[in-house]
Amino acid sequence: MLSRLLVAGAVLVGGVALLAGCGRKAEEKVAEKMIERASGGQADVDIQSGKVRIKTKDGEAEFTAEGSTWPGDLPGEVPKFEKGKLTGTNRVSQGDTESWILVFEDVERKHFGEFIGELKSAGWKIMMTTSSEDAEIVQAVRDDLTLMTTYDGCDRGASIQVHRQTK
Repeated sequence: MLSRLLVAGAVLVGGVALLAGCGRKAEEKVAEKMIERASGGQADVDIQSGKVRIKTKDGEAEFTAEGSTWPGDLPGEVPKFEKGKLTGTNRVSQGDTESWILVFEDVERKHFGEFIGELKSAGWKIMMTTSSEDAEIVQAVRDDLTLMTTYDGCDRGASIQVHRQTK
């Protein structure tokens, strides 16, 4: 159930800007209906300047759209990927998990491969790699951190997702 909350919240963060002209109360009501449908129950949604807080009977999550700069609070164990253009970042807090999601464009596959090499050099253990002609997914772990990174050769896009257990 909480995974549906996370998915709905991530979609919501991206869509909040579209609703901004309707006024804060209207956007919260629309958001609550979206989350209720996704979670199958009641939801309390609070939207304030780039942050969305969602509470349901199953838990609470907070989503923050942080623009297109490298997050200052991203754990230092994550090598900075500077080969593509960072187009968006999101920060999610849910219970004892913190997450960062970074989205890139104009990424060459060789640069993605270099990033995987940097992860290994920085002490990350590669747990899974899946690749095809046009795409690649890599999952790695280090201490209390889990990282999943993807590459899409069709769009020359990439993403990095970092999750940390805080308790």
